[in-house]
This record gives sequence, C-alpha cells and structure tokens, in this order.
Amino acid sequence: MDLLIESLSRGEGQNDFQILANWTARVSGGHWGHLHRQNVNFRGLMDVSRRGDRWVLDGLTILNAQKEG
Repeated sequence: MDLLIESLSRGEGQNDFQILANWTARVSGGHWGHLHRQNVNFRGLMDVSRRGDRWVLDGLTILNAQKEG
C-alpha cells in the first residue's frame, strides 16, 4: 500500500488530528466461485487521536475510490 498525505490539521482536542490522504490498495472479492483482484486508488479523510503511546483511527471517510486502469 502506498500512502500520500495531502494535509494534516489539528482536530478539536489537543491530541486529535485530521489527515487527508491518497493510497492504493490491492483488493479482492469473490464472484461466481472465483476471486477477482485489482488495485483501487482511494482518497479519504482520517480522524486520528493519540491515546497514551498509541495512535487510534477514530473515523474514516472515503471521498473517492477508483480502480486502476
């Protein structure tokens, strides 16, 4: 998976952030007894927060998804 961050901004809380990013994922799904695999390009908005020594994904909004090719 490739991840390109477009922007990073602070959320409402001190440890909250919002990330606008693009990434490509190899996805698969079954259909009529066989598996289809393809790359899908995503653009999405992630809400993350720091809790102790960990980062937590609080929300994910997919803005766009298109298969390659």
